Amino acid sequence: MTADIKPAPPFSFWERSVAMRYLRAKRKNGGVALISTISFILIMLAVAILIIVMSVMNGFRSELLDRILGFNGHMHVTGAVLIEPERDLVLQRIRAIPGVVQAAPLVEAQALVQGRGQTSGAIVRGMTPADVRATAAQHGVTATIVDGLAHMLMLVPGWERAAEPLAQWIDGISGAS
Repeated sequence: MTADIKPAPPFSFWERSVAMRYLRAKRKNGGVALISTISFILIMLAVAILIIVMSVMNGFRSELLDRILGFNGHMHVTGAVLIEPERDLVLQRIRAIPGVVQAAPLVEAQALVQGRGQTSGAIVRGMTPADVRATAAQHGVTATIVDGLAHMLMLVPGWERAAEPLAQWIDGISGAS
């Protein structure tokens, strides 16, 4: 015959008695009671803050994943299979897979960047203009490609050529005239 096993309560009698002993100290030990009460309150606040921060960070998880996956593709194919003569065949096979919305070759390389007395590593990515336009069309927008300019527009001579379409686009989405 087996007895029903009950789960342990959150705090046993011994734990409660020790807590009460130090939280309700006698007058001669009043300092201990004050320190214990302050410690108890601060630990309670620290745990509450930890729970709140973890909840907020968990809420940002989906937003972060959307941002990361928006910048990076959902799948990357790398290696010897992408050697120049075979790349187009592999790309056709990938595009033929059911559920694949778009596939575009991407050149990625490491670079060393210097500027203002600092040196840093960077990853450089490149796509053909046709693939950039196809990606933009997939997202329902029109790509604007300004030849001869990189992403650091203000540092490149002739940046004004790219600033004008950008200003027009900003005016268009903000409704400014």
